[in-house]
Amino acid sequence: MTQVIVHIRVPDALAVRAGQPSASAAQIIALVREFGGQLTPMHPDAMDHLLVPYFSVEMRDRGTATNMIAELLRHPAVEAAYLVPSPELP
Repeated sequence: MTQVIVHIRVPDALAVRAGQPSASAAQIIALVREFGGQLTPMHPDAMDHLLVPYFSVEMRDRGTATNMIAELLRHPAVEAAYLVPSPELP
């Protein structure tokens, strides 16, 4: 599995977490689903505006994850999207 981290603008992130996504956030959710993923809050119990915007998405393969990231980065409410590096021994 490949993990993607997505950072969404705070107002949209709060709406997603409340289960009432704005039109903008609904577009992000739909885009992630289109690639076979689901946005999951990284810090589900946090209310700190520094932690609320972070979501993770588990993807089956790196190629699909890379394509999804490219599309997400075109959305104005997405501030960052990136692959989590594979764990490596020192």
